[in-house]
Amino acid sequence: PFRGMSLREFETQRKLIEEQNKQKKELLHKAIELHSQKTAAEARKISEIKEELAKLDNDLALDVSILRKKIDNACIYFSQVEKQYIKIEAQFLKAKIDLHNAAEKKELLTEHLCTVIAHNEDRKAQKLSELMQKVGLTETGDLDVGTKYAMNGENHESQEK
Repeated sequence: PFRGMSLREFETQRKLIEEQNKQKKELLHKAIELHSQKTAAEARKISEIKEELAKLDNDLALDVSILRKKIDNACIYFSQVEKQYIKIEAQFLKAKIDLHNAAEKKELLTEHLCTVIAHNEDRKAQKLSELMQKVGLTETGDLDVGTKYAMNGENHESQEK
């Protein structure tokens, strides 16, 4: 390639090639620098994204932890309230049965009282009738005819004759 070329031409050719190589090197360095900057920017973006994802994961973990604790507390409270409800419901049912039994007993005792009073009034009426007969009174309160004469010292049969 150098045959037929003068030293001057060779030197010019070499300088031209050197200049072209220098420009290519500069372009390559610029391309590498640009690529490095882009890579660094992408690395920063990836790092920021990773940080944001980690923050989201931490926030989620915290929220889940808080909610689980609240759910656990709600379960405990629900269990306590349910036990209390069952206890109160049992007390209510017992009270309802006691009330029903007390009402039945009251009704039976009231009926028994009425029966006793009625029976006593019947006995009293019979006893009063017997006593009235003993003293010679009729049911209307008049003196028996025989009693009138006996009180007057007269004989009832002699009056009828």
